[in-house]
Amino acid sequence: ARGDLDLVVTSDPQEIAGLTYVPLFTYEAMLAVANQHPLASKPFIVPEDLSTEILITYPVERDRLDIFTRFLEPADIEPAHVRTSELTVMMMQLVASGRGVCGMPHWALHEYSSR
Repeated sequence: ARGDLDLVVTSDPQEIAGLTYVPLFTYEAMLAVANQHPLASKPFIVPEDLSTEILITYPVERDRLDIFTRFLEPADIEPAHVRTSELTVMMMQLVASGRGVCGMPHWALHEYSSR
């Protein structure tokens, strides 16, 4: 059942009659890799770079993850393996220890980028 609402903040707009979506901001997607990872020295990443990588994501459906819908799937590329974690800090620890790479918005990685 749907109730009345005035405002919803969502990253998942859906076609619903009577609703209007207004973008609040845009963001740059970044790939978090360990400092010693071979991809760390590349000036930019292409989808093929992730074909041999363990990709760490949040435990949500793939069609809600921009790294799949906007980056990997249009290039018909699959990562070697997908691993999930519910916590950003745990994802960053896995990345730092060389156990995978992680795609996130730049604002989410800002806190970790100098570590």
